[in-house]
Amino acid sequence: FADSVVVAAEQAVTFSSFPIELGAFVEPYAVAVHAVKRAGVQAGDAVAIFGGGPIGLAVAQVAQVTGADPILLSEPREFRRKRASECGVDIQVDPTETAVVQRIRAETSGGVNIAFEVAGAPGVLDSAVRSVAPTGDVVVVSVTDGSVRLRPSAIVEGERSLTGTRAYLAGPRSHEEYETVVSMLADGQIDPTPLLTDQIGLDRIVAEGFARLREPGNESLKILVRP
Repeated sequence: FADSVVVAAEQAVTFSSFPIELGAFVEPYAVAVHAVKRAGVQAGDAVAIFGGGPIGLAVAQVAQVTGADPILLSEPREFRRKRASECGVDIQVDPTETAVVQRIRAETSGGVNIAFEVAGAPGVLDSAVRSVAPTGDVVVVSVTDGSVRLRPSAIVEGERSLTGTRAYLAGPRSHEEYETVVSMLADGQIDPTPLLTDQIGLDRIVAEGFARLREPGNESLKILVRP
């Protein structure tokens, strides 16, 4: 670790209207802003999010700001579903106990306009596709090197679209989405508090940071490290 780092001027975005520790949340929310923009979410769109980790919950908040209604979340972990209610999610579904596709279709009169796949788990992409109404869009946010099973007929017959989204704008355009997030944080449009589960010192970053996040079933989302 270092006390300072040198980056290109085009990659530096300034902020002063909120506590410095909230700056740690600009990057994950930029991922969400980019995903929602790629999806073309409009006011009144029904949205389903598969995966209630930090990025999934950030997508929920940004989608809410954009006007999505309702917002549904499929997430097996109870503590994440509870946090989702603080992030603009209207309906939380446990896919281990409920037929999630049928539930989403029932709640939205046939399917959502847009589904975000943010889990990267086996079978989730297929569920996301089947949860979308005809001519809707599935946006893949998760990153995984594994293979997935997907029935092309589910895309073809409903004229559904499959869109990929990669992080956020970079290089000379770095400021665009980062500054959007900075403005949203400053205006109180998004609230990272539900994503923050722990604050630790730098001396505890391994045992209470990296190691904790690797524990199966851990109840951590974002861990803020204070030097």
